[in-house]
Amino acid sequence: MVLAAQLRAARGLCNMSQAALAEVAGVSSMTVKRAEGSGSPYPAAKAISAMVAALEAAGVEFIPENGGGAGVRLRRKSGQTFAEYLAIAEVTDDPAGDFISDARTDPRMEAISEWSELRSHLWRKGGDHAVDAARTVWNSYAAKHGRLLALGEEDD
Repeated sequence: MVLAAQLRAARGLCNMSQAALAEVAGVSSMTVKRAEGSGSPYPAAKAISAMVAALEAAGVEFIPENGGGAGVRLRRKSGQTFAEYLAIAEVTDDPAGDFISDARTDPRMEAISEWSELRSHLWRKGGDHAVDAARTVWNSYAAKHGRLLALGEEDD
């Protein structure tokens, strides 16, 4: 069973507000507050599972009680796609700006894995403004996932 303290700590690791977790998990903000509190009534197992799944998608690993104490940690998610990153960044404090909502509605984003592909695609869509906004988001994604970028002069 996931403890209230684990949910609070997990959300903190992701820099996610209670409202953002509620949105991603598909539960109410009051449900998140009750789950993180020590009072009752404790939310239904289905709601807890949805919150745990949302936090795990954001990179949290829940550590079960095994004699050493239950806990949470943030893991690197090397296989995370750019589209998955955008979905998480949209509800956290990532500096993604207007780019994220536009990018999430574009079905071609799922296949993009290199900056040059993203730059080319966005240049056709919106020119410099779209490319500049995307560069900020891409650099944040790359930093979190250890991707090596070749953003040399030829890419600017």
